[in-house]
Order: sequence, then C-alpha cells, then structure tokens
Amino acid sequence: MERKLRYLEKEIKKDGIPMLDTGENPEAPQPREMIDLEATFEKLENELREVNQNAEALKRNFLELTELKQILQLLFITSNSFPEKSHEPEEFYPCFVAGVILRERIPAFERMLWRACRGNVFLRQAEIETPLEDPSTVSIRCFKYRSPLFNSTQHFQGDQVFKSVFIIFFQGDQLKTRVKKICEGFRATLYPCPEAPGDRREMAMGVMTRIEDLNTERSGSSVPPILNKMETCEDPPTYNHTNKFTNAFQNLIDSYGIASYREMNPAPYTIITFPFLFAVMFGDCGHGLIMASFALWMVLKEKPLAAKKIESEVILI
Repeated sequence: MERKLRYLEKEIKKDGIPMLDTGENPEAPQPREMIDLEATFEKLENELREVNQNAEALKRNFLELTELKQILQLLFITSNSFPEKSHEPEEFYPCFVAGVILRERIPAFERMLWRACRGNVFLRQAEIETPLEDPSTVSIRCFKYRSPLFNSTQHFQGDQVFKSVFIIFFQGDQLKTRVKKICEGFRATLYPCPEAPGDRREMAMGVMTRIEDLNTERSGSSVPPILNKMETCEDPPTYNHTNKFTNAFQNLIDSYGIASYREMNPAPYTIITFPFLFAVMFGDCGHGLIMASFALWMVLKEKPLAAKKIESEVILI
C-alpha cells in the first residue's frame, strides 16, 4: 500500500495539483477499512498507469506523423527540383529509402553510406527546424525516479531532440540491403513511402488530417463527452451472451419469454434437460438413429449451410 501511495503522490505532484496538509495525524483505519483502501488505491493506480500509457502512445503517434510529414515534404521538393522527367532522380535510382535520424549523426552517416556503397547512392537530407519530443525518455525517467527518496514536483516530459530527414536513392537489391543495415546501425527510423506521386500526395493529406486531429486532442479543445445519469422507472433491457451452440437453446427459451433484468437465465439448464426429455418421449432406437444421422450431417455441412441466406426460423434453430 505504501508503494501505491507513493505512486499516487508522484502523479499528483507531476500534474501540479496542490495537496492540503492539515498537520493532523489521522487515526489508523480498521483492518476491514484497510482492505477497502488498498483495493481503491490499486484501482486508481491501474487507471493512472493506463492514462500514462495512452498519453505516451499519443505522443509517439504524433512524433511519427510529424517525421513522416517532413519526409514527404523533402520527397516532394526533391522530385520538383528536377523539372525535366529524364533528369528525375527516381529514373536513375528507381529504389529509395526514407527515414529520420539524429542531426549529430548525419556527417558520420553520410560518410558511411559513401564508403560502403562506393558512391553509388544519392542522398538528400534536410534538418527539421523545430525540436521534437522523444516520448521514450519519459518512461525512462519515470523508472529512474521510482524511489521513496524522490520528492520533486518536476513535470516528466520527453527530451527535446533535433533530427533530420533523409532520402537515399539507389539501384539494386544488394545496395538496398546494405543501405538498410547502415540505417539500422545508426538507429535511423525508416518510413514506407509510395513511389507514385499521386499516392504520396494522398498520404500527405491523410497525415496532415491526423496531425490536426492529434493537435486538437492534445490541446484539449475537443468537446468532452457528457454522461448524465437519468432516473427511470423502466426495467433495464436483458442481454444474454450466446455462441453458435447456445444460440439455438436461447432462441427456444426466448419464444416462451425473456428473463427480466438480474433474473437467472434458464437456457444453460435447458441445454441438458431439453435433449434428455426428448430422449424420454421418443424412446425408439430407429428414431434416435435417424435424428443422430441428421445431426451429424448438419455438423459436417455447417459452413455451407451457414453461407446460405436461410430465412426460415425453424431451419435456423
């Protein structure tokens, strides 16, 4: 319980929420109350961890979309810098790889590409002007400061990193494998980009739309959901979970009447009693053999029969 309380206190301080300190020492709760408090704290801890994971995923998604937008812009500029079709770089180097790398690694990355590929690649790179927040450093900090001695009101934010986008044009599968290994060695993030200009424009429009949606969500300007609890005298509806085996028995029970809210559903018991009562009423081996053969045929023909649009309720049961 102490660990849960420390975690909740850290999250409260992280968001800058003031905590009232009355200076009084409350009485120790009873053992039963301790169990309820521990269950409540565990529930709050799980909810906060889920919120933090969603926030980190949101930041990571925003980072990936921002990097992809910069790559598409560089690819568009690279294609337009060669006005004549015969001088487009895609025609000389039909394959290309696009990605993002830390800005300080660009010189070594360029030298390694030139030496490993012997000058048979065409590299275009551009710096991303605004620094990007790295969401992976948030979880590292949270793990590092998960200590009882930590008592700070610092907000956990990702490190601001400066990155550059690059596009590498080359020819041949051997160079493609070599280029990807070099990118992996320098920890560059690669993004798939379509080769057709029309597909790239369509992807750019989709990326811009998603970035605007994420900005709206992060700024909190979206309309929050409103949930009002309304008192009513009507009984809540009844919903029974079924599968393809129990659905037939549930339909049989529903034909006689639907159980009310919080009332026991007799369908599971009918699965046992219904075949037993039919066996008692029709105590005939020949009749039982015919019914068993017909049931076996329906089991073997289950998928073809399910694919047909049968509207008869008797056959569906």
